[in-house]
Amino acid sequence: MSDAPNVQEVIRELHRFHAEAMGTSADGLNVELERAFEMLPADIEWAVARPRVAVFARSDATLFQIVLDTTSGAATMTSRPLNAGSLAVGFAWGEQTTNMEATTLIRETQWTFRYVDETGDEDQWQHLTGRVVTSTQGAVTMDRPEWFARGLARQAGWDPPGTDET
Repeated sequence: MSDAPNVQEVIRELHRFHAEAMGTSADGLNVELERAFEMLPADIEWAVARPRVAVFARSDATLFQIVLDTTSGAATMTSRPLNAGSLAVGFAWGEQTTNMEATTLIRETQWTFRYVDETGDEDQWQHLTGRVVTSTQGAVTMDRPEWFARGLARQAGWDPPGTDET
């Protein structure tokens, strides 16, 4: 799922997950997000956070967090080095649901990441909620936050099933 960031795709996904929160500040927040993405490396992976109105991004060596303040209309970006060899990864399956026609099984996932020398997991990038959808024919699709979390887990040395990008 690695590709150059397309800020319009990020904006669409932010509105999909956070339509109510974006509300009347949406135009200003879109501009702020575009400015923040101009500062990122060209080849990153990204995911829209849930429930927080934020975007997480990562390159091979750096983690980025862009938090959108829906009250002030401002974006704040932070970065930190990615020391993947020192990451502890946590994973849990969440609630299982089906669609109305019972043709797909939907599973939420909860991912946590922390450095082994950290006592807590205070940074928001360390909590990711993903989604895995399995059709009755067995086809599996994952949303962008799930791909992002699995890619980070893979960088940390754990290769969960279904992380092949081919």
